[in-house]
Amino acid sequence: ADGEAPVPVLGTRQPGAWPAGTYRVLVSARGSDGADVAPGRYRVRVRATAADGTVLRRTSGVVAIG
Repeated sequence: ADGEAPVPVLGTRQPGAWPAGTYRVLVSARGSDGADVAPGRYRVRVRATAADGTVLRRTSGVVAIG
């Protein structure tokens, strides 16, 4: 919510581009490395590129942590 740069997310078993599909995103007070996430308000923003080059963007509602 403070406008910092986006954090790219890569899956632990997916080191690069994710295949097309529907994904569920878990927002937690701990990161995937086990470290605490700073309290605050967060949004999940997804950007994808379709096969024809069209860029798709979606942004979630606000999620409060802490």
